Amino acid sequence: MVGALDTTLAQAAVAAAEKETSAEIVIAVTDVSENYAVYPALWAAVTAVLAIGAEALLWPESHVRFAFAAGGCVGLAVWLILSLTPLGLAAVPAAAKNRAARGLAHLEFVERVAGRTAKANGILIFVALKERHVEVVPDAGFASKVGDGAWDTVVAAMVASLRKGEVTEAVVAGVGACARIAAPVFPYDAADRDEIADAVVTVNL
Repeated sequence: MVGALDTTLAQAAVAAAEKETSAEIVIAVTDVSENYAVYPALWAAVTAVLAIGAEALLWPESHVRFAFAAGGCVGLAVWLILSLTPLGLAAVPAAAKNRAARGLAHLEFVERVAGRTAKANGILIFVALKERHVEVVPDAGFASKVGDGAWDTVVAAMVASLRKGEVTEAVVAGVGACARIAAPVFPYDAADRDEIADAVVTVNL
């Protein structure tokens, strides 16, 4: 699904944005923020128990071994469906997906951005495509100069585009919006050197 992003256009957007500001913008994209393997197993266990209970209520004369066997088959079917189809991600609570995406975004920020610019003016734009989750993580240089609301506006616009399937459009627009926020704080300086490469980072789990 990362292939839905035109990385050439995204990289060009970063290069253009860094002609407006001395801030360094980094794009990191992943298909999914976590494998969420525990959730298919959890739902399988729940449905197996419910199936056993339903069997006992509806056919109390049936043998207990048959009830457990039927419950096991139901649980296995649920596990296979959730493990092997897109329904698995839909079965993950939204809070868990948000937590996983936010955690991975901050790990990527530490690895790709933190400590890599002299003015602490890096910005990570993190996109988890299947979760349709976006995080904009600014470096410490922005802390007292740009309110969280400015970045939240960028995130909201990008998520709206992702929900329409407009992956490249979302990323390119997000880069431009971040540059416009950064420019008054860290204006473009022709003498400034490129401290972080413009290439899009693909995060593989």
